[in-house]
Amino acid sequence: MRIVQINLQPDYGGAEKYTLMLSDGLRSLGHDVTLLCHPQGRLRALARSHGISAQEVTAANQLDIGAALHLGKRLRSLKPDIVHLQTPREYMCGTIAAKLAGAAVVATRHMLLPVKPGMQIVYRHLQSVVVLSKAIHANLLRCGIPESQIRLIYAGIHVDEFVRAQSDGSRPAMRAALGISDDCLLIGMAGRMVEGKGHGCLIDAASLVLQQDSRVSFILAGEGPLRAELEARTLAQGIADRVIFPGFCSNMPEFMAALDLCVMPSTCDDVMPLVLMEAMAAGRAVVATDVGSVRELIQHDKTGILVPAASPAATADAILRLIRDPVLKCGIAAAGQSEVRRCFTVRHMIEEIEALYDEILARSPTGDRSRLA
Repeated sequence: MRIVQINLQPDYGGAEKYTLMLSDGLRSLGHDVTLLCHPQGRLRALARSHGISAQEVTAANQLDIGAALHLGKRLRSLKPDIVHLQTPREYMCGTIAAKLAGAAVVATRHMLLPVKPGMQIVYRHLQSVVVLSKAIHANLLRCGIPESQIRLIYAGIHVDEFVRAQSDGSRPAMRAALGISDDCLLIGMAGRMVEGKGHGCLIDAASLVLQQDSRVSFILAGEGPLRAELEARTLAQGIADRVIFPGFCSNMPEFMAALDLCVMPSTCDDVMPLVLMEAMAAGRAVVATDVGSVRELIQHDKTGILVPAASPAATADAILRLIRDPVLKCGIAAAGQSEVRRCFTVRHMIEEIEALYDEILARSPTGDRSRLA
């Protein structure tokens, strides 16, 4: 089938990583996939490096009618069977454009925020809304979206890539590149340096940990508008020599292999964070804040440790507990890896999405017009 994925965000985060994996996976099954994305976004370059057809489109905001007309023209040229929208920036203009092009339209809901009344009208014109957690499913029901229109499909990752990096020499090579000695305990996180991701909380927790254990170093991978402020924070606390800022990390399996422990200190309502799945797949114990849908991924004290949001003391205590108890750390890491293998593979995600597309096209008046696989 001909599929157009649309993600017009200029930033690169979980939704963009999801879009890339989905596009790549569908293409591997033999479908004709085109990605429409922001011209300056990292997603465009990464998609093209994967051999995915990526075309440039912009939308100023959700109400950009000019973007809707331009998208409609582009879609009429591409003649897709399915248009899949990935972020609120393109929900409205993408739905209008898909209707103009006569294509079925699906959207993925990546967030827990209530659907605004105006957007609820847009949702009624979608063939389906894919949600990434039970919490989002319940939230959409509360907003009046019919249950028949909602499909829960958990996001997935390439688990084998992270497992393989545990034993293929990635760990010593990555640690050597970072200047980390073999006896150092490396604790890290990866994410955009923006409000809500909790970088400041982890820095404050790092200061508390370093007061009690000098073997530890911290690494905060990612870019964003808060980077300079966060670097200044480490200087002010006198721990700048123990906190590494490597910038955007494109090789996540190797990054996770280099860690001894992964922390996700978000204060926003994160939905099934891919970075946690990646750490767990890599066999790394995780500490995460109890926000959003994280409890659907982590069982406290079994597959990870959950702590209150915005609590450096609780985060530091959880870190110290794990590094002082290697048996506990290894047990949590093994259980987490098993859980990700069981429930959160990219293969399962792609197959479920493909099945949804098939159902939608089977219900359409013309059926599946142009299946390629």
